[in-house]
Amino acid sequence: MSLFALGLNYHSAPLTLRERVAIATEALPQALSEIRAVPGISEAAILSTCNRTEIFTVGGAGPRISSWLSERGRISPQELDPHLFSYDEQRAVRHALRVASGLDSMILGEPQILGQMKDAFRIAREHNTLGPVLTRLFEHAFHVAKDVRTRTEIGARSVSVASAAASLTGEIFANLKGRDVLVIGAGDTARLVTEHLYAMGQPRITVANRTPERARALAEQFRGVSCGLDGITAQLPHADLIVTTVATEQRLIDHAMVKAAFAQRKRKAVLMIDLGVPRNISPDVSNNPDVYLYTVDDLQAVADENRRAREAAADSARDIIESGTREFIDWMAQRANHDAIRRLRTQTAEMAKLQLEQARAQLRRGGDPDQVLERLTHNLTQQFLHRPSLSLRELKGDKRDTQLKLLNDLFQLDDKE
Repeated sequence: MSLFALGLNYHSAPLTLRERVAIATEALPQALSEIRAVPGISEAAILSTCNRTEIFTVGGAGPRISSWLSERGRISPQELDPHLFSYDEQRAVRHALRVASGLDSMILGEPQILGQMKDAFRIAREHNTLGPVLTRLFEHAFHVAKDVRTRTEIGARSVSVASAAASLTGEIFANLKGRDVLVIGAGDTARLVTEHLYAMGQPRITVANRTPERARALAEQFRGVSCGLDGITAQLPHADLIVTTVATEQRLIDHAMVKAAFAQRKRKAVLMIDLGVPRNISPDVSNNPDVYLYTVDDLQAVADENRRAREAAADSARDIIESGTREFIDWMAQRANHDAIRRLRTQTAEMAKLQLEQARAQLRRGGDPDQVLERLTHNLTQQFLHRPSLSLRELKGDKRDTQLKLLNDLFQLDDKE
């Protein structure tokens, strides 16, 4: 039983590479199925967000998973592999706990990642790619994350990618009163962004989403209006601020759309914040001198500032995570012990059953009961101890003393003879 975490994140890879391997929510079931089908893998879960695509597995197959990522993203191994991380056992556990607790986030301590991990867990569970180890790992990670937030000040300040976007907006606009804001997407990030922006002067909000019902539900919370993704073009000429948060491989706003919109805006500047991975807005949109385009990676400066503010709380959080890591590793060791005991008992029972069947057959043929019983005990002793005896005879060096002590402890051998 081996636990692995493999993938890339904002630490190891730029946005241009992350967006090529990002896995949209609707594609996760198929991706999970493909990974679970890799020989040697018994459990799998995928966490894919704007800042990371990480695969957790039980069973060794690191090279095969990296090859799968390479093929899926149509990226050569030479380009992808230098940006991949690969952790096993204790490092994998520690990483999962750090991610869930927000200590590995671009903005230290942000809570959104916990919800994203819970979604990843739910999807893997619904598609039967989890087993006892990953189920326990994710549930343990959620418990540790809650403990971190309860016992430290890591979440005392409301800081997330959404609030970083709002901070950036505040640097461009003194307030948003009387402004038109277009939010594309209706998920958690979109909701958080809209909450922050609405608090900056109650602007006119329009929410665009592929699911009209979700767009309408979000817009109504802020006295706004909604439309489908096909309504984006009509909204562009009016929007002073555009925030995109959709997980899609399709560009939602391109240069031609913006050029047409500016024919009506008469060079009135617009701020665009693209939080999508892959990017929702074509990079060449920024060639327009009246467009201020920022991406997820552009928020790194804001992230660094908040990270410094939270470092003191992070020290305490790291102690909790180390304790949680040891606790999970101990559980894995106990599980391995139980598996070994079960295999030992099963093998011993099978040996005993075979010898018992042979003894019964001898008795049915009229064999002397005393001789049959003596032969039974002799054969059982020989079978049980044959392989251990061979191994003991071959012991050398430092291993010899350690394993002899273990043998004495296990069987409480009397060494007085």
